[in-house]
Formats: sequence, structure tokens, C-alpha cells
Amino acid sequence: RLIAHAYNAIGVIYDEFSESKRAVEFYQKALLYADKTDDNQLKNWVYGNLGSAYYFNNIDVQKGIDYYKHSLEFAIKTKDKIQITYAKLNIASAYFSIDDFKSGIRYVNEVRIYVNSKGQEEARFTLNSLSGIYNSYMGKRELAEAYFAKAVSIAEENEMNNYLVNV
Repeated sequence: RLIAHAYNAIGVIYDEFSESKRAVEFYQKALLYADKTDDNQLKNWVYGNLGSAYYFNNIDVQKGIDYYKHSLEFAIKTKDKIQITYAKLNIASAYFSIDDFKSGIRYVNEVRIYVNSKGQEEARFTLNSLSGIYNSYMGKRELAEAYFAKAVSIAEENEMNNYLVNV
């Protein structure tokens, strides 16, 4: 368990410094050790980090989605609503990035009520951004603009300035 945590942490550091190939190497090492434990939360984190490395670095978005789905499986086992929510938002974002809106919107809709009632600001921002992207794709310009405006408002109110570029 501790070895898996250590490798995962090293992977995060490489990821932060845009060394995605090295990050993936360490996440894979972390996964080897995490899989030998019954720590579902740890497995959720490692699979989620692998998903992000593959998706955000445009290595292989579909592989990133697959890792995110494994992350979701472990989040569900831990019954951690926050981790379940972020896994689903990550899956939706990845699907949207490859123009598979039909697959992605399902995950957005599954978390909408929870995020709007109990979600953290980052989740609310992401939900509104993804809803804006989806409605833009659907040709619903006014609705898309309303979601994007809400995302901007959330980012500004919470000093999440680095998020604004995404909107």
C-alpha cells in the first residue's frame, strides 16, 4: 500500500512538470502494488491519475476513458459520492473531447442533481462548463451561453482564475 502511494505521488510530480511518459510509468508501477491491496480508494486514485495522464496529455483519450471507468468502479465500491462525481465528470469530459457527446452526456446527467445541491465549487464549475459544451454542440446557443456564464461566475466568485481559460 505504501509503495503504491509513493509511486503514485512520484507520478503526480512528473505529471505536474509535463513529463507525461514518466508519469504514466510511475502510475503503472503504483497500480501493480495497489492491485495487491484491498484499498479501493487507492485504486480509484491511481486509475483516475492514469486516466488523466492519457486524456489530458492527448496520449490516448480512449485509454484514458477506460482508466476513468476503472476509477469509477472503485469509487463506487468506496461509496464516496465526491469521487464518484469527479470520475463521472472526467469520463464525460473525455468523451466530449472526442466528440462522443451521446456517451458523455449520460455521465453529466447522472451527477447533475448531486452537484447542484451538494457539489464542491470545482464540480459545479465543471458541470456548467460541460453543459455549455454539450448545448453548444446541440445548437442550443442561448442555453450554452447561460451555462458558460454560470461557470465563469463560479470561477470568479471562488478565485479559480486558472479555470477561466477553459470556458
